[in-house]
Amino acid sequence: MEARRVRDYQFYVWDHVALALHVENDQVLKLDFKKPEDFLTYCEKDDVTYRFEFQNLDEANELVKKWPEWLGALKVERPLQMHYPVTELKLVLTGSCGEETSSTGNTLSGKQAFYSSGLDSVEMKLDNLEVKIINTPEFSELTTKEEIKKTLNYIRLSGPALHVFLLVISLKNITADLIRTTVQRFESIFQNKALRRTMILFTHQDQTEPDIQEIMQKVQQFLTEKVGNRCLVFNNRLEDRDPQRVSDLLREVKKILGGE
Repeated sequence: MEARRVRDYQFYVWDHVALALHVENDQVLKLDFKKPEDFLTYCEKDDVTYRFEFQNLDEANELVKKWPEWLGALKVERPLQMHYPVTELKLVLTGSCGEETSSTGNTLSGKQAFYSSGLDSVEMKLDNLEVKIINTPEFSELTTKEEIKKTLNYIRLSGPALHVFLLVISLKNITADLIRTTVQRFESIFQNKALRRTMILFTHQDQTEPDIQEIMQKVQQFLTEKVGNRCLVFNNRLEDRDPQRVSDLLREVKKILGGE
């Protein structure tokens, strides 16, 4: 992506985000990202001339500490789009087991919407939200760049813009190593930045919620580093669907997006 100065305009709008760019005459600002709405934040106007290219925000923050009259890090507010209430969103179901993601999608929607693993979606209204649920192929089917690109494009081109990944991990035969491996596989497919919008659903199909505290203690630091410890135990048996649990899940999703 390249941004050039156009007449006297200093704002470039992409989706729901405005980019405020300070570019000297005849200079080109190169930004190495594809989805700016994932991490753009507001920063105060400054008279500094930008002459560097950065790989990440940490590199930029290290440089501005050397500027005269430096007041703090570039990041001073949450992303601009997070100032607005969440009224519509996408829930993207992913995981190593297609049967588990399909069952979770059916339970969330309250009907038999998904029958197998694969790219598919359903739209509905849940808790006054316009929700689109997208089911993706299980990880074993995403082994080529073409399949991964097809999946990412499907997610990107499906409205609405705001989305959260629900990484589904079955509690059947669960181990700490399995949790680590699944999260790392997710990261390799969807990249590190997707983890900022990811919640892990530990799914089961029993009336009694399993006790997984012992396992969670073993991976707590790992999950905190990867997904901010955003995890929820969820009964994904359609016949046992609990509307309150679905509402609780949506409430946690909105917290990830900053809408609550």
